[in-house]
Amino acid sequence: TARTSNFRIFTSSTNFSFSMAQLQPANGVLETVSIQGAGDVGVVGSIQATRSVFVRAGSFADFRIGPGPTANGINGTVNVSTGTTAYAGSIDIVAGLGISIPNLGSVSVGGSNENGGTISLRTLGPVQLGAGVLSADAKGANGDGGLVRVISSSIFGIPFSQTAFISANGKGAGNGGTVDIFAFSNIGAGAGKISLSATGGTTSGNGGTVKVSQVVSVDTAAIAVRPLSSTGNGGNIQIDSPSTLAIHGNLDVSGVGNGSGGNIFLSSGMLTVTGSLLSNGAGNGNGGAITISSASTTDFH
Repeated sequence: TARTSNFRIFTSSTNFSFSMAQLQPANGVLETVSIQGAGDVGVVGSIQATRSVFVRAGSFADFRIGPGPTANGINGTVNVSTGTTAYAGSIDIVAGLGISIPNLGSVSVGGSNENGGTISLRTLGPVQLGAGVLSADAKGANGDGGLVRVISSSIFGIPFSQTAFISANGKGAGNGGTVDIFAFSNIGAGAGKISLSATGGTTSGNGGTVKVSQVVSVDTAAIAVRPLSSTGNGGNIQIDSPSTLAIHGNLDVSGVGNGSGGNIFLSSGMLTVTGSLLSNGAGNGNGGAITISSASTTDFH
């Protein structure tokens, strides 16, 4: 099904460029979209492309999808759906001071017949997400999850009652992908927190990988890396904190069926775990590895 783009661009820049390559002029399906400006850049509406979306705002500027929370709740989207098994697509957004995707805005990428693609958000400021999603989930019947990478000073849901969802899930017999977050954050549900998922498919497939740096608190119910089927290896979780880190609940990367357990790596100045760390093998599978690096005493409750 062809998806068409319908969007407006707002910018404070006097040095601005916009380009696009259109594969099928008759139905308005774009191949690539490139937006670059030295000042703030805002997009209202829906950007749809079949290969890539590339956005650059200035070093002292912001990028925003939609004008922000308003009475009529404008929800902006950026979507790349390639319709091919050869290339899963990419979205690359860079802004100096911050990236904002409010309301139910979403950024998603993946070949409609195969794997999830790549999403990259980079800024020296915060990334603010509404109740929408950043998704590199597989789109094909048996596709692998893709890659979501966020590098920023912080990442949180807006308004603060909302949870932001970031995922790279496999589908069918596909494996989970990778979610890689380098930003001050709280992992959990509600209150401006974020939820991370890189699960294997429901038929088979192994769990994926979640990596989080600069995190201060983790509600383990908001991290999912296990396979969703009856067989498969557990995924991997790596959590780094420069100061204190609190883990609430059971962190579980165990295999299912005959799958092996995955790996857990925790690093912090001071670590507190209220729950258990699990990396069990199932059936003929082997147990995984649990590694803890803490500068002070680690407390388990």
